[in-house]
Amino acid sequence: MNRLLAASIALVAMAGTTGGAAEGQLSGVVFGDAYWFAANHDSAAKDANGLWVRRVYLTYDVKQTENVSMRLRFESGSPGLNSEAGKIQPFAKDAYLKWTPSGSKHAIYLGLSGSPTFNSVESAWGYRAVEKTPVDLYRLGSTRDLGLALRGDLTNRLDYHLMVGNGGGTSSESNKGKKYMVSVGLDLTDDLQVRANFDYNDDSASASQTTAQGFLYSVTDHYRWGLQYTFHNRDSGNSDDSVNIVSGYGAYRLNADTAILARVDIAIDENPRAADISYLPLNKSSRFFFILVGLDYSPEAGFSLIPNIEVVSYADSGIDADVVPRLTFSYKF
Repeated sequence: MNRLLAASIALVAMAGTTGGAAEGQLSGVVFGDAYWFAANHDSAAKDANGLWVRRVYLTYDVKQTENVSMRLRFESGSPGLNSEAGKIQPFAKDAYLKWTPSGSKHAIYLGLSGSPTFNSVESAWGYRAVEKTPVDLYRLGSTRDLGLALRGDLTNRLDYHLMVGNGGGTSSESNKGKKYMVSVGLDLTDDLQVRANFDYNDDSASASQTTAQGFLYSVTDHYRWGLQYTFHNRDSGNSDDSVNIVSGYGAYRLNADTAILARVDIAIDENPRAADISYLPLNKSSRFFFILVGLDYSPEAGFSLIPNIEVVSYADSGIDADVVPRLTFSYKF
């Protein structure tokens, strides 16, 4: 917590000392849950309950000039169900410079920035406070990477995002390979978009990884929905495993303060990394069917209470289902 306090003080100090013509803005996001593992495939986890802060973001954005901007973001969160008890510890989530040459529709990103693997997927889902998107949740890729990226619009309806990174997420380089990422999106209509995301991680120290996603989605003032297919392969030379996931979600706004949401993920294959999910450890030896249903109530701007339930049913007999009722809270400034 001392590190988080120090990071907060540093960001506030930066916000107050930005000189010249630079424009600085400090913002934050916090979300977490009151949770109860009412049923679980692991008897040791059954009836686990409590309150955790799954995520804290402290972000400082600076617009240095008309063409140059920078972002520094710290992230932290409570240890998950499969982690040892401990304090909230922050780390750098974003640390990049963005340069858009004068008159250009293309921007260069240098440093630790969002990876093309998640381009549009998380923002279209819109409920990161409730749950991660499939590639993130099932530990198939990292939302950030250290590297060089190029992003922009090719036409009024066609955009792209390219990146070459270390492949270690927010960690430092640990091998001689690199991760190559590309995302291309097309606006079919004003409200309907299709996107293809692909990445290849040449991890020479352990295994090469390939991830491909196809995503069809729509976002309007009253509703949002999406259909996503994900393929992930990890080849270590000695073993080769693939994970295929089909996902669909929808959300509908009942009034200005209330919306309903639902999501279904179908894991067509076993996922050897499923047991390592921080806040929802799954059985790694079986295919599964994931269901999420919730109600989003926002009594004030920037603040939401979202009662929801996650249910995971396993394809293999003899494995108990996971049932997790939660009251998710989210606020931002």
